[in-house]
Amino acid sequence: MRSSNMPLFTGVLLVLVLAVGVLGYLLYEENDNALEIGVGDQGVTIDAD
Repeated sequence: MRSSNMPLFTGVLLVLVLAVGVLGYLLYEENDNALEIGVGDQGVTIDAD
């Protein structure tokens, strides 16, 4: 791989990792919402439900 392609490759990889992380976090929060209300440290989450 040429050195000129490294920034682009790194940027795409970072975006993919962030997208997967955010989607996974949202799905986890949605599935375990009942448990998160009791032990969650975010008042916003408790008030939302």
